[in-house]
Order: sequence, then structure tokens, then C-alpha cells
Amino acid sequence: MANRRQQHESFVVRVWWEPGRPDWRGWVQHTRSGKSAALQSLDELIDFIESWTDEPIKEEQRGLR
Repeated sequence: MANRRQQHESFVVRVWWEPGRPDWRGWVQHTRSGKSAALQSLDELIDFIESWTDEPIKEEQRGLR
């Protein structure tokens, strides 16, 4: 059982829109590991979160587009 992945994950997410830029920007941190990333788009947020889960987030679940 030691190799089983967590069934839940927690993140701290900050997003903002800068006038004159086409995408949202932000920052995300995985709370358990402390690993974080600066984001240039919401797609990068999804990629970061997916890296901590067993399955990709489906397009219709994203609700970001």
C-alpha cells in the first residue's frame, strides 16, 4: 500500500489577468510537496495539476475554455 497514490491532492492557486495580454497568468503550489510553478496560461495550470493525478482532466471537465 505504500506505493498507492493519494486519492486527493491540494493546491494553492493564484491567477490574474494582465491588460494587454491574451491569457491569464498565475502561480500554483502543490501543498504536500511544496513544489510550485509560475503559469503563463490556464493550460499550464491544468498540466501542473494533471502531473499529480492518475488521469488527465477531460476537456469537458476543465471548464476553462
